[in-house]
Amino acid sequence: MTHSGCILYPSIDVALEQGADVPLALLCRVVAVGNAQSVDGIPGYCLKLSDHAEQHELVTAPVVDPAHAREARQAMRRGLRVCVAGSFVEGASRARRDGFVFQVSSIEPLRGATLLLCPTAEEIAETDALLDRLIASPGFAPIETYLREMLHRHLGICSTGLSPRFRLAERAVLYAALSCGQVTGRTNPRIGLLLVSRPGTGKKKLCDEAVALNPVGYVVQTGMMTLAGLSASVAQREGGWQASPGLLALGDGGVTCLEDIHRMDSGQINALRDSLAGVMEDGKLLSSKAARAEFRAETALHMSVNRRSDLRGKRAAAEPGARLCDMSLSLDLLSRIDILCDLDVGDDAGAAAKGMSSGGAGPGDEVERDREVRRLRLMVARLRDRLPEVDLTPVEGSLHRCIALATLILQQAAEGAASASELPVESLLRRMSNALRKVVGAEARLHLRQVATEADVRQALEVWQLK
Repeated sequence: MTHSGCILYPSIDVALEQGADVPLALLCRVVAVGNAQSVDGIPGYCLKLSDHAEQHELVTAPVVDPAHAREARQAMRRGLRVCVAGSFVEGASRARRDGFVFQVSSIEPLRGATLLLCPTAEEIAETDALLDRLIASPGFAPIETYLREMLHRHLGICSTGLSPRFRLAERAVLYAALSCGQVTGRTNPRIGLLLVSRPGTGKKKLCDEAVALNPVGYVVQTGMMTLAGLSASVAQREGGWQASPGLLALGDGGVTCLEDIHRMDSGQINALRDSLAGVMEDGKLLSSKAARAEFRAETALHMSVNRRSDLRGKRAAAEPGARLCDMSLSLDLLSRIDILCDLDVGDDAGAAAKGMSSGGAGPGDEVERDREVRRLRLMVARLRDRLPEVDLTPVEGSLHRCIALATLILQQAAEGAASASELPVESLLRRMSNALRKVVGAEARLHLRQVATEADVRQALEVWQLK
């Protein structure tokens, strides 16, 4: 895809194949900004850039334009991806991976999910034409059906064996991938999802689907997780201490999957609680260590958990506080989750597991598998960018009625709580309202509708009420 009149590349290696003096653009992060002088004695700011693949670093020639330097510093402090246009300095060695010198002509913030995939203009045109053909075709939810079929083929899932509840959970994963806009103020526009079930009921497959649908995706195994790796790390570099974003911020615009959070001990959960709460609430991550930083982390948080009672072969507790403990979560975190999917309720979860195990291995050619995933991600990214904000005005009455019903339920629950602080009704209602708006917006986006309808509300409520 062209950006500022240049071809946009996600990797330094791929861009270097174009040679020196060829105008191009890099999708990258600013790692450091420091004062320096060029070989010709011209004062400026040398930037250190990390490419979108997070594999290699690149040193720029001194940037003379103060506006570019300010843009670079702001992007570095917030951990944002930027599009940096320019060309490699003539004579840059192609044999070395690090230390290439890049002459910057412009620095612009990244806008939209499509650019995260660095597509060509032809890919965008083909994807838009496919979406338009699908939405014009007969049948219910043609885009959703097409995306599901591609996902099942890619992951080797047998569609005929899936339980109705698992299919609803799949739609929740689709909603999370399509979520953007719909909320105002300091609120994360991405949908947070929690999957709860016994072992072996498909949570891993749903995690794989989430990664396949999003332009950026990270999977975190709790046994290998550290607080610094997930939130932010601090290191001393030239010019002082500097904070670097962890996976929650690197997943900005995509998804971050936390698998099997029941494996974390109470100390790990307490250490991560503030970071996870901040990301789910307002999509920001604050580092207040030796180096202070505020990273944007508008990621769709996808978490899975087994109940401790299931792992121990015991009966699940009925008391609300014990049920929270059974899921290894506090009310503070649970209340920030937009969709909670309990896969053990309503139908035979074992049927879904059996169906998933008999679907084959998907496309055997690795290149074809990569192409399928790229097509999936481009379709979702184009849906988000073509409809960044769905008009919910026609359905505001239905949304208000849903929240009014939730108000009555929460007020009754609060009357039975030991103290009012145990159930903060006002903050819970605000979060539920935001969650419902995000879910309805995603359902409308799935049908390429600029204006939401009552049908979108009904379909969204099926998923929103999974818990």
